[in-house]
Amino acid sequence: MKTQDSDANDKKRTNSVRSIAAILCLMLFVLVGCGPSVKTVQRTSDQNKLSRIAVEAKDSNVRRAAVDRLTDQVLLAKIAVEATDRLVRRAAVERLTDQAVLAKMALEERDLNVRRTAIERLTDQASLAKVAVEEVNPAFRRAAVERLTDPALLAEMGMWVKPELTQKVGDQALLAKIAVEAKERDVRSSAVERLSDQAALAKVALDEKDLNIRRAAVERLADQAALAKIAVKDEDLDIRRVTVERLTDQAALTKVALDEKDLNIRRAAFEKLTDEAALAKIAIEATDLDIRRTAAGKLTDQALLTEMGMWIKPELTQKVDDQALLTKIAVDAKDWSVRRAAVEKLTDQPLLSKIAFNDEDSDVRRTAVEKLTDQVVLAKIAVDAKDSSIRRAAVEKLTDQPLLAKIAVNDEDSDVRRAAVEKLTDQALLAKIAVEGKWLDIRVAAIGKVTDQALLQQWAEKRPEAAIRQAAVAQIADDNFLLQRLSTEPSAAVRDTIIETLHAKDLLRQVALTAFHLEEREQALQRLQKAFQDPASDVINAHKALERRVKTLASEDDDGKLTALVLEGEFDVLRTAAARRLSDHPAALEQAGLRVTNRDVLKILLIQMDNNAMLNRIAADATDRPMRLAAARKAGTKSWAEIFDAATARDATAQMLGDALAAVSLFPEIQQDAVNGVQQACLNLIRLGNESRIPEMVDLLEGYGDKTLAEDYLNCGQPDLDASARSWARHRGYNVGVGSGSHRASWGGGR
Repeated sequence: MKTQDSDANDKKRTNSVRSIAAILCLMLFVLVGCGPSVKTVQRTSDQNKLSRIAVEAKDSNVRRAAVDRLTDQVLLAKIAVEATDRLVRRAAVERLTDQAVLAKMALEERDLNVRRTAIERLTDQASLAKVAVEEVNPAFRRAAVERLTDPALLAEMGMWVKPELTQKVGDQALLAKIAVEAKERDVRSSAVERLSDQAALAKVALDEKDLNIRRAAVERLADQAALAKIAVKDEDLDIRRVTVERLTDQAALTKVALDEKDLNIRRAAFEKLTDEAALAKIAIEATDLDIRRTAAGKLTDQALLTEMGMWIKPELTQKVDDQALLTKIAVDAKDWSVRRAAVEKLTDQPLLSKIAFNDEDSDVRRTAVEKLTDQVVLAKIAVDAKDSSIRRAAVEKLTDQPLLAKIAVNDEDSDVRRAAVEKLTDQALLAKIAVEGKWLDIRVAAIGKVTDQALLQQWAEKRPEAAIRQAAVAQIADDNFLLQRLSTEPSAAVRDTIIETLHAKDLLRQVALTAFHLEEREQALQRLQKAFQDPASDVINAHKALERRVKTLASEDDDGKLTALVLEGEFDVLRTAAARRLSDHPAALEQAGLRVTNRDVLKILLIQMDNNAMLNRIAADATDRPMRLAAARKAGTKSWAEIFDAATARDATAQMLGDALAAVSLFPEIQQDAVNGVQQACLNLIRLGNESRIPEMVDLLEGYGDKTLAEDYLNCGQPDLDASARSWARHRGYNVGVGSGSHRASWGGGR
């Protein structure tokens, strides 16, 4: 019984579910199918219903399908205007034949595609003509023009829309109107080509936006007032140029020649000027120097020249005596040469001071300084003027000794500093600069004006800088001191100056006979012969005797005698000749290598050493430190990289750097792996102001230097290096001049 009841209940539940499913199916069908479909639309012919579907249906395909079924022009017109879907509006327009509606849409529709479609559907010639004239879109205007066929309309309005018809118009008033108002660029251009009315052409030339049409209008303009206005106002450079070519009005050309921004146009305007008054104005006011001077050269009117010539021709300015007029010219004249001529005749000191500071031309400023006499003003200019040439001109007129000393020490320009030294006469100030000055060239210049012999001798003996010693010996009058100094002076350049400074013939003869270095003996001999007209036959005979003595050493076999000469020979040539003979005496060769310090001799000895055991002993025990390094390099126990790395390490000394450099100089052949090390070492020794290796630095320039290093030598301020650089340049065909050569290091300038 319970089982039957259960089955019955199950059956009821099943039937209930089926009923609900059926209802849901019905509801789903109804929800999906509640709007019209395309098929529904295709079966409908009711125009009002189709109109509502075209506007209200949610599916765009259905809306367009509804439009495609519409034929009622009123309903289509309403849809074309009011539908929110632009594609529906366009579809409606495609089915419209109502010309009034199409014309309205062709002119007022916002959507470009709908508007174009309306134009393409238009056949009404009056409407097409209206579109062709009033439409702002050039593509749409052309589309309307292409559909115009009515001969009467074309005759009446064609000139507004078709260039070929515009070209047939002869009425100037109509052409003027078309040239200004026609929408189509080609139509306006055709109108301008036919225009001759000057007022109309002027309006086009001034107001037309199209560049080519403006130019065409200018090319037909003859009205000088209009051309003058265009020449000044037009933004296009080419149009202004064309305008100037057509200008003849002298006032207008003058304005262009003065105010035009473009130089070529200014010149073109100037070249068309013939009016003397205009040329005079240009000569006075033009900003271009060449235009002003050309204008002045073209002036022939004597009355004008008498009245205004002093403003444009320096030779006429120089004839003016009126200080008030000269003041005005000196301040206001455009031409610097005219201002300078006026300044040359001015006496007003405050005005000259103002010009010295403020004139834009350095020549005028310099002329003003040269006319100044007020020492207070000159002092201010000498210190404060930005232009170094003006400061120098002021310094050359200063008499204030302390101020000159201050300028000599502090001015940033070397020419100004030197000018200040040249004006100094105070010996105490000169001595102070010679010792304390921070610029080597200024210290040298100051020494050149010192007369205190005790100070000069002190500097010649004790100053570490060769340039200072050289400047000092050149001022010393005591020949005995100079002779004594010659024997101990390490710098070849200073020794050269000593020989050139010696006053007494007997002492010069003594140098020619006894000087250690061959170059100095020959230099002294030449001075004897040239300066004192002394044949110096005794000196010549002594030199020849020494030459014979040197030749005899070629057969000398006494190693003791040879060694003694190598170590203590009284002349350089004896030491080097004896050294060459030691190749046949290994023991003496080694002993010489251990004891010799003369670098010319060491170079000869090193060439002859080819025994590694000997080289290793030299590397360990030689008196000369560079010789130890060179022997180690030749024996192969050290490389140049190792030698220079050690010499440039953080804890390395200047002596170690100099030793490395000197070691390279002992080799006759270029050490390719040492080139960079040599150049950097030379620059560092220059910066350190270290003269211990000057002879080596001089020698090494030949094999290891280049144009840049030679310029560094020239510009560093050390006389021996300067002389070697000049010799290097001379042998390679270079001329030494003033310029922007390399200046990587200054003598004693620091690392």
